[in-house]
Amino acid sequence: MKRAGFFIIFILILSFLLNITGINWGVPSLERNSIYFSDKEDIKDTLNGITEEKVVKSQTEYKKELSGARFNPLRSYHPDESQFIESLSNMNIKKFDFNPHYFYYGTLYFWLFGISLGIAFITGFIKLTTSLDFFYSHPEALAKFYIAGRMVSVLFAVLTVFLVFQVSKKLYGEKKALIAALFIAIMPLFVINSHYVAVDITEIFFIVLTLFISLKVLESQNVKWFILGGISAGLAGSAKYPGILAIFFIPLAYFLSGINNWKNFLLCFFRKKVLLSYLCSFFAFIVICPFFITSNSEVMSYIREVRGMDWNFLSGGLFYLKALYNGMGLPLLVISFTGLFFAFYKKEKKELLIIFWVIFSLLFFIVSSKRIDRYILVILPFLAILAPRSLDLFKNKPLRSSIFIFVAVSSFFYTAAYDLVFKQENTRTSAGKWISENIDHDSSIGLRRDPFQYEIPPLNMKRYRFCITGKKSEDVQRSLEINKPDYFILGEAEVPGALQFWNEVITKRDYMLLKEFSNAPKIFGIKFNDINPSEDYLYIYPRIRIYKHIQNAI
Repeated sequence: MKRAGFFIIFILILSFLLNITGINWGVPSLERNSIYFSDKEDIKDTLNGITEEKVVKSQTEYKKELSGARFNPLRSYHPDESQFIESLSNMNIKKFDFNPHYFYYGTLYFWLFGISLGIAFITGFIKLTTSLDFFYSHPEALAKFYIAGRMVSVLFAVLTVFLVFQVSKKLYGEKKALIAALFIAIMPLFVINSHYVAVDITEIFFIVLTLFISLKVLESQNVKWFILGGISAGLAGSAKYPGILAIFFIPLAYFLSGINNWKNFLLCFFRKKVLLSYLCSFFAFIVICPFFITSNSEVMSYIREVRGMDWNFLSGGLFYLKALYNGMGLPLLVISFTGLFFAFYKKEKKELLIIFWVIFSLLFFIVSSKRIDRYILVILPFLAILAPRSLDLFKNKPLRSSIFIFVAVSSFFYTAAYDLVFKQENTRTSAGKWISENIDHDSSIGLRRDPFQYEIPPLNMKRYRFCITGKKSEDVQRSLEINKPDYFILGEAEVPGALQFWNEVITKRDYMLLKEFSNAPKIFGIKFNDINPSEDYLYIYPRIRIYKHIQNAI
C-alpha cells in the first residue's frame, strides 16, 4: 500500500509538471506588443473609439463593431480563450448579473475560472481593473489572467489522473491502476488540452467521476449513489453539454447489478432510483446553468448553431482513427484497443460500463457533422483504464515488462515533444519578428481576411498597408493580379489541410515563397504530426508562409 501510494504521488506530480510546462505559451506579452506597436502613440490610436461599455457588451450590442484586429494584442494564440475573459467581463457581479452572454458551452467553467481569478487576486498574482490602457500597456498583466484560467484545466487534469487510478483500482487492483494512471498522465492529446482555458478537461473529470459512482451502484443500490451519480453527470453537462450523456452510466449500472435479463433492459431506465438520478442531474445542471431558463432565447440562439449529423461512417471513422493515432501515439493506441477487445471478449459487468461509453461516444462523434480531434478526449481516460488489460496476454513477465516500458517511454517522449513546442517561441511570434525586421515600412501586404492573431503573425497595423483579398481562391487570385501587394502572408491555421493547394493558388499569380516558419514536434530530431496536422494541433505550431511578388524580388 505504501509503495502504491508513493507511485501514485509520483504520477500525479509528473502529470502536474507535464501540464504546467509551457503554460504561458502564446499569451499577451511585451515582446508581442513590440511587434504590434511602434510606440505608445500607436496604442492610443488603437484605443480610440473603444469604450469600457463596448468591451463589457462585446458579446451583445457591440458584437460586430468590436470584431477585427484591434484586440489581437489582448488575445492569446488560442482562438477561443479570449472569449472566456470577455464573457466574464460581460457579468456585473455588483448587480448579481452573472450572465456571460456566451453559451456554446455550459457555465461551470466560467464559475471555476472566476474563482481562480478571485484566488489570484487575493494572493496578489493579478490586478483587477477595467482599464484598457493598463492592459494594452502592460500585456504581461493580462497574461496572468490566461494562466489563472489554464490552471483550472491543470488542476482537473491531475484530479482526472487520480480518478482513473481509483476506477482502475476497483476493477483490476493497484498495479494495473498505477499503469492506467500513468498512461492517461502521459497521453499527448490529454496533456495538450490541459494547457488551455477550455471546458474539455473539466467535463472529462466529471464524466470519469460519474463512472466511478456508477461502479458503486453496481455494488450497492443505495439511493445516495443514484443522487451523487446524477449530480456528477449534471456537472459534466454544465461544463460541456454532451457531458450530460454520462447519466446513462446510472441505468446501465443498475441493469448490470441485477440478473442480466435483456427483456428488462429498457425498464431500468425508468426505475424510481434511476428517475431520481435524472432529476438530480437536471437540478445540478440548472443550478450551474440557470440561463437555460432565465435567458432561454439567447441560449437557444447558440444551440441552433450546432451542426447536424453526417452519416458517412467511413469518413468519420477514418477521421477519428487518425485522431486517436495522433492523440495517443501508435504504441499506446495499439495496447488500448487490444485491452478494449479483450474486455469485450470477457464481458465482465464492470467493464461493460467502459465498453459502452467508448463505443457510444465514438459512434456519436463519427456521425456528427463537425469533426474535431479533441472530441475524443472523453474516451481517453477509459482507453487508459483498459490498456493494462492487454498486458495480461503476455505470460512471459520480462516480455510483459518490456512492452510496458516501451509504451510508457515512447508515450512520454511523444508528449514531451509537444511540451517543448509549448515552451519554445511560437511560429506566429517568430514570423512577426521577422516581418518587422525585414519588410520595409509602408510595404503592402496581402491577407485573406482581417488580421486574426490565431491565423497569422502579429502585425503593426500602422506600419504596413493591407490588402484584404477575400477568402475564396478565385478572390485571392483576382486581387493578387489586380492589386499586386508586395507580400502575401498565409497561415496554416487559416487553411487546415490545404496549404499545398493555396501555395499553388498564390504562386500562379507571380509570387514566390520567401520564408516559411515551422516548428513541428520532434523526437531525437525526427518530426512527427507535421504533414497536414489537424486543427487542434495548429493552435500551437501552424506553418506561417510569407510570399513576395516576383517583380519586387528581382
